Amino acid sequence: MSEISAVEPSEVMREQGKQHENLHWIAGKAEELPFAGSVADGIISTLAIHHFVDLERSFTEMLRILKDNGRLVLLIADPRLCKDGCWLVDYFESIIKQSYSSYKPIEEVVQLLANVSGQHVEVKPFLIPYDIADGFFASGWRKPHEYLNPTFRAGNSPLAKVPEEVLQPILQRLENDLNNGEWERKYGHLLNENDYEGGYRLLMLSKIV
Repeated sequence: MSEISAVEPSEVMREQGKQHENLHWIAGKAEELPFAGSVADGIISTLAIHHFVDLERSFTEMLRILKDNGRLVLLIADPRLCKDGCWLVDYFESIIKQSYSSYKPIEEVVQLLANVSGQHVEVKPFLIPYDIADGFFASGWRKPHEYLNPTFRAGNSPLAKVPEEVLQPILQRLENDLNNGEWERKYGHLLNENDYEGGYRLLMLSKIV
């Protein structure tokens, strides 16, 4: 049975994290992974790199602890890639554009990872399923009422950090449009879609020496 080590710098997040007999929470950060030598068969990072202080150092550390032929998989976001006509841009444009400073363009991340690893980086679009369980920013693309839910917003860093005086007019407009049918008139076709292009990508490589 595989053993998974989950590295997380926040004690609060470690305490709140999923508990399982094969999952071990470890205090640490991406720039200084608490492992000696090549110990990992694979590494997965999910919507986290925008929190890293030094992305180049973080990639170097990931590759350091990865075994030969080990697999690195990153799920990352670039809000610039949200497709034309994206209703989230319609309502949350100011917040999305503000997040550009935190989310590097995909091309920059791919190039940096390729330079650090010396390997080809495979890039695949991650289309968001309508019934995805994780509650990241664009996960509610087919459930617009979710954005009116404080619990949902609290789990999304782009929304959780926005001052109330900026957020409330946006939410009021969304709520009004949901109540008067304007949202459905413009975006109701999405309710028949099963997945969505929200600007998320999978980056994958194998460590070959």
